[in-house]
Amino acid sequence: MWILSSREKVLDIWCEVFMESFRAYLKQTKIFFIACVFMAAVSTAVICLYQLPLEAAVYLAVLWLGAGAAVFLYGYACYRQKVQNLILVEKAPEINLDRLGETTDEVELLYRDIIRKLDGMRMGAETERQRSLEEMTDYYTMWAHQIKTPITGLKLLLDQEEKRVEHEEDVKKLRQMKEELFSIEDYVGMNLEYIRLDSLNADLSVEECHLETLVKKEVMHFSQMFIARQLSIQMENLDHIVISDSKWLAFVLDQILSNALKYTKKGGICISAKEQDKKVYLMIQDTGIGIAKEDLPRILEKAFTGFNGHVDHKATGIGLYLSKQILDRLGHRIKITSQVGKGTCVTLCFLTKM
Repeated sequence: MWILSSREKVLDIWCEVFMESFRAYLKQTKIFFIACVFMAAVSTAVICLYQLPLEAAVYLAVLWLGAGAAVFLYGYACYRQKVQNLILVEKAPEINLDRLGETTDEVELLYRDIIRKLDGMRMGAETERQRSLEEMTDYYTMWAHQIKTPITGLKLLLDQEEKRVEHEEDVKKLRQMKEELFSIEDYVGMNLEYIRLDSLNADLSVEECHLETLVKKEVMHFSQMFIARQLSIQMENLDHIVISDSKWLAFVLDQILSNALKYTKKGGICISAKEQDKKVYLMIQDTGIGIAKEDLPRILEKAFTGFNGHVDHKATGIGLYLSKQILDRLGHRIKITSQVGKGTCVTLCFLTKM
């Protein structure tokens, strides 16, 4: 019954498409159709006027109508073929008018010339746009790399200054300055990875990665912030091998830890892992302010900051979005659970074998 109803549905759709094209063609050829009927009527009238045999009148009328019908049907077949070719041209990634076949119609030839010129202009504009985009990407990439040099210099100057100052208030201010500088460095790195996102597939190098080594390296990156904010860090059961790209996974871990530190004022962060059904689950749990329930479904969307973004005006909503894009292309999964006032848990899922 289901197969029969499906066939009937397909037949109904085909009939509808056929009738639409037939009506469209009929509108174009209605003058020809009227002319055939008119000639048949005139021929019949002339034969009747001269009192010729009735069979001759009927024969001539049928001849006119038959010839008209044959020409009409042939024209319709050519019309249908041309429509199908146009559909192929329209759906193709590039315009190829050779699919339409040869023609001697001057109007159609002019249309084709216009289309070729417009397509050439479009291709030229697309090439120019691509060139401008590449130039802009190269410029921002160069800027992101060059800006790291003065940032590193400022960090060294602040470290030296911190050793010289004696008052606790001055030390506190210097640490705040170092945190701000760290945030700037983090934003520069995030923008650099955002620029590289389009070429991510070509840049991937998937291999076996030691999860504990990656996690500890990223925790060390934030060590000064843990100390300055007096937050604890726990790492449990991280000795696992996962299939990933170490460079891009490091960036994702960096963004998750950065968010956890940003919204955790007391307590700390616990990083643990478990293996289940040939998959490794990495959990990063903080004791921060948490995420509102209504914000959770959109937390991975581009530029979405939610309630926390109103609290922290520095939030961009780009870090987690980039992380989600990278994880999707790596074939990993991410899940975020949270409770306001108690903290957030980010879970990443990896394969353990290639």
